[in-house]
Amino acid sequence: MITYRSFRNGDPPRLVKLWNAAATGRGTARPIQVRDFDRLVLSKPYFDPKGVVVAEDDGRLVGFAHAGFGANQQENRLNREWGVIAVVVVAATHRRRGVGRELVRRAEDYLRGCGSTVIYAGPMRPLDPFYLGLYGGSELPGILRSDTEAQSLVEALGYRAADECIVFQRSLSGPIALPAPQMKTWAHKVEFVVQQEPPAANWWAACQFGAVDNSLFSLRLAATDQTIAKAHVWEMYPLQKTWNVEAVGIVDVEVSDGFRGQGVATLLITQIMRYCRELGLTLAEAQTMVRNNAACRLYRRLGFHEVDRGVAYRRNGEGSGTEE
Repeated sequence: MITYRSFRNGDPPRLVKLWNAAATGRGTARPIQVRDFDRLVLSKPYFDPKGVVVAEDDGRLVGFAHAGFGANQQENRLNREWGVIAVVVVAATHRRRGVGRELVRRAEDYLRGCGSTVIYAGPMRPLDPFYLGLYGGSELPGILRSDTEAQSLVEALGYRAADECIVFQRSLSGPIALPAPQMKTWAHKVEFVVQQEPPAANWWAACQFGAVDNSLFSLRLAATDQTIAKAHVWEMYPLQKTWNVEAVGIVDVEVSDGFRGQGVATLLITQIMRYCRELGLTLAEAQTMVRNNAACRLYRRLGFHEVDRGVAYRRNGEGSGTEE
């Protein structure tokens, strides 16, 4: 007989065992250990045991769903009005038996009980509270298109695509050259600065990246010391162990007003790739929204290729897209 309950303190070893056996997609880290799950999920200051719904069949753990919330616009606290089902994992022996559907239903009940009026499936910024490093890649991409069973489940339950991102990757082996001659002019005007383990910009950034090795890369004008572009880079452990590559994720690429469209981002990302290659890293990943045509062109021009896509799903009839 299948029963359902909330998370208990003794669950992590069995949750990890199920994850390693059942979460086998391209963008899923495996095998993971309890300490990985603890560091990247349970240690979050907003972790709520009631947000994890566990399914058992005569005492055997056969599935779980985890629901939570993203940050508010100021990124200084949770926004409980919009909830997200971050993950659903069901043992292969119990799929197509209604377990996934019931886990999602109970996760929805939890979110609504906490005040959510809009519910999403698949974590994507700003609704990305858990599983960075365990699922997706450089960022949480919603539900990966390669994760066909998860997509089929949420679509059958009335969820519809609300936003989509592209997952780009590039090998760091071989030459990494500036793609345009004008980039060399910028290279003589700026300094490339690396800050290891930088202070978090805000509470949410500390929650997201405080458990991973990360660095802040920036370009500063040599004449004025003004920062004109910056990006965060983090080592994608334990995903890199799964892929058997030394992978880094490039996130939060930002160019200051007045310097956009001049190749500054191209120079910054090129320098980041060169720096990471010198450290022995072998693969770079970046994600951007499908609708961000400029960023898509930039990554393709720099030799990145599309390896997957991710979709954030919204409960049919609720909301009008992810927050910008």
